[in-house]
Amino acid sequence: METGIRESDKVIMVCTPNYAKKSNDRLGGVGVENTIITGEFYDKKKSNKFISIIRKYDKNLTDSLPSYLKTKFSLDFSDEDIYKLKQEELIRKILNVPRYKKPKLGNLPELKSNEI
Repeated sequence: METGIRESDKVIMVCTPNYAKKSNDRLGGVGVENTIITGEFYDKKKSNKFISIIRKYDKNLTDSLPSYLKTKFSLDFSDEDIYKLKQEELIRKILNVPRYKKPKLGNLPELKSNEI
């Protein structure tokens, strides 16, 4: 598991309230996974490596996220009606293909300096 996480370009984490509890409490395999991911997660070179997917939640979306993911990007896959839309968003995130392309920067105006 550790090698797989370390050597992967992207890691998708499917999050539920139960997953979040086990991760925060460092229980079982999820706890081991948390320890491995936390080290990788804070490596700035890989800041967009981890993508969390929320499949179900209790009261708030963040109920399904471990503490270290609460302020990071995640996708809400809990609504089956918009599953296809979210699936496209996930694919775009994995492939680093934004939905909208930034326009090119315009030409800078020609400015001259006056001598004092």
